[in-house]
Amino acid sequence: MQRAAVVGCLALFLAGVFFACLGRNAPLKPPGLPENDTQPAQMRAYRRSMHHCALEENPFPRDYWFVKTKKVGGSTLRRLFLNLDKNYGIQPIPLPGQRKGMPSQEIAVQQKGMVENQTNAKFYALQEHIRYSRTLKDRLFNNPLLFTATRHPLDRAYSHYYFKMQVNKQQVIRQGDGVGWKDTVVEYFQFLEKTRDFVYRYTRGDVNNSNAEDVLNQYDFVFVTERFDESLILFKLKYNLTLEDVQYKVPAKFREGKYPSAKDKPQWLNNATMSYFPTDLRIWQIANKKLDDLRRKVIEKCGERALELEELEFQQSKGSN
Repeated sequence: MQRAAVVGCLALFLAGVFFACLGRNAPLKPPGLPENDTQPAQMRAYRRSMHHCALEENPFPRDYWFVKTKKVGGSTLRRLFLNLDKNYGIQPIPLPGQRKGMPSQEIAVQQKGMVENQTNAKFYALQEHIRYSRTLKDRLFNNPLLFTATRHPLDRAYSHYYFKMQVNKQQVIRQGDGVGWKDTVVEYFQFLEKTRDFVYRYTRGDVNNSNAEDVLNQYDFVFVTERFDESLILFKLKYNLTLEDVQYKVPAKFREGKYPSAKDKPQWLNNATMSYFPTDLRIWQIANKKLDDLRRKVIEKCGERALELEELEFQQSKGSN
């Protein structure tokens, strides 16, 4: 009888230790979910059991403008936002392609009026190539969210130039001496002069003397090309979106690399190119810091493990596309 009592006490003691340890570790790893877990079903169960992680209430449906600059991953983001429009009943404003330059503000207003008459929608969005203007924003939208994207100016400049050469059906520059063929060097520097601080001039709005900080303070979220997936995950967590809202298919040019980049060029050319984009560089640096700050806020609220699981689930969703 005494032996049975001792065994029973020992069993209760071990069970208490087990459940105490389990309770201590539950916020990070529930039972049955190993640290290297890659099973979506277990992960979804864990996510349902954890404190919901979002920094803000979901604002959609709502008017918004994604200021789509050039060679920053904007086409992929545009497709993502069009999917967001479908999910939340937002009407995109289509802009006609222009053989030279971008659509004017008046064309954008006309297109909004045409869509308004056809659909009678309550919420509108813009994701096409057109420079940001606060005047145009007020004419098109009612208290919209404002988004854009940026990229390190060196690779963005090379990518922009190669793209321009292809569009113009001219000889695409190759990786030889300097920029490429010697007879294109002059044209390349003419291009740099025309596109000096391109992202700054595209996104600054109507104020000519604004600095990089002023520009980015206008935007509710700025994607960074070099941190593309991380940007999408943080965008999802900031605005309490679903995984389906931020899924995308990886274009072939992302998988394989479409244009030569800074690592393919001599240092003298990289240095010369960067001299044309001092404010764009500052914009890129500030955008990265804003992402760092947002990531820190997510970890403070939800825990590092929760963010790791978000990242893992996001990567798995890309593989299933």
